[in-house]
Amino acid sequence: MSEKISAISLYELNSGIKEFINQASIDYWVTGEISEVKVSAGGHCYLELIEKSADGTHVIARQQAVIWAATYKLIKSYFESETGSCLSVGMRILVRVTVTFHEVYGISLTVRDIEPSYTMGEMELQRRATIRRLEEDGIFDMNKECRMPKAPLRVAIISSATAAGYGDFVDQLLKNRFRFRFECKLFPAIMQGVNASKSIISALESVNDGIEDFDLAVIIRGGGGRSDLMCYDEYDLAANIAQFPIPVLTGIGHDRDESVADMVAYKRLKTPTAVAEYLIGLMLETYSELEECRMTLGDTLARITENNKSELKNMVMSLAPFVEKMLVQQQAELMKLKVGFISAFSSRQSAERQRLYGIGTNLKYGCLTRIGDYARELNEIRCEIRLNNPQEMLDRGYTITTHNNKKIVGAASLSSGDELVTYFSDGSVKSVVE
Repeated sequence: MSEKISAISLYELNSGIKEFINQASIDYWVTGEISEVKVSAGGHCYLELIEKSADGTHVIARQQAVIWAATYKLIKSYFESETGSCLSVGMRILVRVTVTFHEVYGISLTVRDIEPSYTMGEMELQRRATIRRLEEDGIFDMNKECRMPKAPLRVAIISSATAAGYGDFVDQLLKNRFRFRFECKLFPAIMQGVNASKSIISALESVNDGIEDFDLAVIIRGGGGRSDLMCYDEYDLAANIAQFPIPVLTGIGHDRDESVADMVAYKRLKTPTAVAEYLIGLMLETYSELEECRMTLGDTLARITENNKSELKNMVMSLAPFVEKMLVQQQAELMKLKVGFISAFSSRQSAERQRLYGIGTNLKYGCLTRIGDYARELNEIRCEIRLNNPQEMLDRGYTITTHNNKKIVGAASLSSGDELVTYFSDGSVKSVVE
């Protein structure tokens, strides 16, 4: 290397930059969106500010900023009292900063002051843009056009399961003094922060999957800072509520906080308990209407009965002679039928008695004849049995000879030496064939 290069260290360079920037000591009013916010144990607030492209698709600038504890304490109190919100991710702010440089950590911004009106204006601009878009799409009032059932007892609840507002709502609804029996089902959701909108939309979709099981849906949470409710001004959430097929009631903030979600819902109430009171009130109105109908119907029936009493009495009186005449005619007819029946019965009885007498006589002689025939047959059988009795034959001089207890019918069946038994009328003898 023929020439000697003059060089400085990186530290010397950064020190020079630091000295140059610190000597300038100029404050700037800067706008940006908070992408990160952290508060340290010592009370310092660390921010990351970004700037997005006009179409919002990508970040075109990014810078770290810090609000030292003493300044942050004042800024925080002032900002929250003016806006009702704390510094949070997604919020656009206008801050007065000093550019500082550190040899290791590089450039950062030290926040000296903040302008709350700018943030409030940005929030309001976003809110108005959402409302305008909903109106242009023709869906702003759609949910308000839903029909609220006369007895809205089946309630789909979108809330955090651990929220005090949810517990208050369910307790007041299910323990109402009128003993109306509400059926409630919870669809858990994140109710604040950057993920709240998507979580609530997901819960609405779950309700919609079983929409036939519900009369209405309620979105409830306790009150919070204005920034906690920013998600309820987002277009996607408001559009889902506006187009939901059953009435949606909201109780997501205090009376002074009206979000776009509140505006498009069927009805907005200030707190979860106010939603419960509203539902109980609807049921009470329905009960009162039914009670009034019952009383009116009772009075009408009583009046109709009273008005028709005289008419019924006149009808009875006009029918009496006719009925009496009919009774006399019927009695004469019955008497006539009775006489005819008795005469026919007597004739039939006499004929049947004569027929039965003839049957009895024929049966008697038939039986006697049959018995005589049987007696003769029995006598003939008795004589035949007597003649065929072996003892009878022995008494007449015949004998019976057997071999091995079998009767001998011929000599050919015998052999020499066979023992025979010959039976007589008075005994038997044995013999041997030779």
